[in-house]
Amino acid sequence: MRFHRLPAAPEHSRGYTIVEVLVTVAVATLGFIAIVDLQSSSLRGLAESRMTTMALHQAEHFIEMVRAETLQCSPSIGNPECAFLPNDSGGENFQVFGTDSDNALSPGGIAPETYDIGLVQEFPVEESRQYCIQYRSTWVIPNRVMRLDTRVLWPRADTNLVNFFTCTPALVPSASSGQSPSVGMVTLSTTLPVEMF
Repeated sequence: MRFHRLPAAPEHSRGYTIVEVLVTVAVATLGFIAIVDLQSSSLRGLAESRMTTMALHQAEHFIEMVRAETLQCSPSIGNPECAFLPNDSGGENFQVFGTDSDNALSPGGIAPETYDIGLVQEFPVEESRQYCIQYRSTWVIPNRVMRLDTRVLWPRADTNLVNFFTCTPALVPSASSGQSPSVGMVTLSTTLPVEMF
């Protein structure tokens, strides 16, 4: 029987150098940073989507509240209950829903409590964000059909919260200023018939 001799191992077997290890660690670190950044961007997008959905619910609820009111209004007799009808100035500027110093809506309550507590019920139990409702109404057909523009705002990281809680229309810069708003915003518009009898 013949035995074959295995080749001898080289005397100086080469391992990884410190430079190779550092390059590998750097590449892996960059990959992990990219994954974490992608994940955080995804979470921010989901949060913004959730806030937009909540704002749309608030805007739709407000529009339906005004629709119910206008079906009971009679502007021809100057009914004081018709709070959302256009005024003589034509309603060119947005008005704030509520008259208190803090008009932001939140699950803990609604500042203009005398209007509609149902708005608060649109919030999920775990929601803690605050929203502002602003509206503008103009006559399409005088004393018969009005247009209602409703916008709902929510704060972002760079929002001045002192100004936000008052819900002033100044939160949204004019189109001519070229500035983007520091608040999130959705706007819905509809036409509403007004009771004439």
